[in-house]
Amino acid sequence: MQGSAQTVKQQNFLLYLHNFRAISILFIIGIHVYASLIWESKDFEAHLFLKVLFDESTLFFVFISGFLFHHLIGRYNTQKFLKKKFKVVFQPYIFFSIPVILARIYIGKPPAFLINLIPDFTNWPDYAKFIFYLFTGSHLRPLWFIPMLAFFMLQLQFSTD
Repeated sequence: MQGSAQTVKQQNFLLYLHNFRAISILFIIGIHVYASLIWESKDFEAHLFLKVLFDESTLFFVFISGFLFHHLIGRYNTQKFLKKKFKVVFQPYIFFSIPVILARIYIGKPPAFLINLIPDFTNWPDYAKFIFYLFTGSHLRPLWFIPMLAFFMLQLQFSTD
């Protein structure tokens, strides 16, 4: 009897997706390393190869996370799941983000990519900058995923009521 339960558990594990998730995490690490390197013109081929290989790797991770979340959601108590995510993901995000956001506002130096996207951002009132940074993760660009995750978690909360 225990053997058949083990088989069902193994069938629900989806090892190939977890392997793909591991690869996508490595690619995300790769894009962060790639972005921090200084490229010389003689390295153009390597630069282009790595850019093509890693650049959109976050999409893989978002897709896999969503798929696994949908696959496993029936096993979780939604309220307990959301409370745990708030505690282990969103509280640390808020805790570590607030000092960075306040520093960005106080120093008055938004990230360069943000000025390219929103040229008049420096003219916004401080409270609007604070809200924008917090709800987009643009104060530390790699954190964009957490506000997006919060949006999906809120949607889950309201769809289960």
